[in-house]
Amino acid sequence: MAKRVGKQDEVAYTSSNPPILTREDIEWLKKSIPGKTYNRLTLLSSVMPNQKTPQEVYASFQNSSDVFVIYKSRYSKIVGAYFQEVFKRPDQNHAGNDRSIYTSASVLGVTDQITIGQNGTAYQSDELLNTAVFMEGASFHFNLDCIDPQKLPQIEGIDAGNQDYFRVVAPGYSAKILTGSPTWTKNDQVDLACVQMEFYHGEL
Repeated sequence: MAKRVGKQDEVAYTSSNPPILTREDIEWLKKSIPGKTYNRLTLLSSVMPNQKTPQEVYASFQNSSDVFVIYKSRYSKIVGAYFQEVFKRPDQNHAGNDRSIYTSASVLGVTDQITIGQNGTAYQSDELLNTAVFMEGASFHFNLDCIDPQKLPQIEGIDAGNQDYFRVVAPGYSAKILTGSPTWTKNDQVDLACVQMEFYHGEL
């Protein structure tokens, strides 16, 4: 990477958290969003359970557009999401605790090299910074600190309603297949347990 800080981040990433993406995955992601071809993907953050707070992870991408979220779960396949616009905190007159943006967004089956949807809503809870991409054919909800809320009932504010999940209702696609889940899923929604996440900025 060109910048000194970028090099330091890259060294920290490769020495502490093994990379999720293969070279083939990266080349596919560069062309995965219709109408865009990225020259490179710059790593913004890599996180495993109990490494970083949601605020630290959010700070790594909050000022970036063209963000790819790469998610490795206990299942065999990598999934993710893309959102084009920068998340903006609501101003002081904002009535609620949540923020949402209508943007170009996609749900990704990275291992299977599948992009679902384009125009969706990227949503974030202001309290816990849970983040999600919703669209007509699919949705993906994840906790920024790569936790499994169902295993942490003692933490105030964390409950099963904040469970990571990957849901697909678009014809011809299956959340079970795209995640590698071995079991049947109700309403084609797979509940996930995070192993590692990466956040990338796509550079045109």
